[in-house]
Amino acid sequence: MESGGRIGILVGAILWGYIGDKYSKKMVLNINLSCLFLLVLLLGFSVNYEMALSARFAIGLFTGIAPNLKGYISDVSDDSNISKYYIFYGVPWGISYIIGPIIGSNLLAPHKQYPSVFGA
Repeated sequence: MESGGRIGILVGAILWGYIGDKYSKKMVLNINLSCLFLLVLLLGFSVNYEMALSARFAIGLFTGIAPNLKGYISDVSDDSNISKYYIFYGVPWGISYIIGPIIGSNLLAPHKQYPSVFGA
């Protein structure tokens, strides 16, 4: 399943990089974040493997925004503060690798962990 997402990132990085250069990097970032929100919900509510794989590929397609994000950072900064802004590019990914599993493990089998909320 993860390979479907990586193939999507490969295609999406090239596609969204081109669109961001031609139109607007900020517009591309807004479109990608909006679509990612919906696609992650679709992945969460997948009913079979094919649906989940398709959703994961689409998530990868809209995750290939690294060229636009780095370009946008360089557009809104100058030589005196660009290193400070590039910190904001990598730090959220590191934090998400820590916080994501914590949230996920707390939401695993919610009917067993929180029977008063979800009913057993």
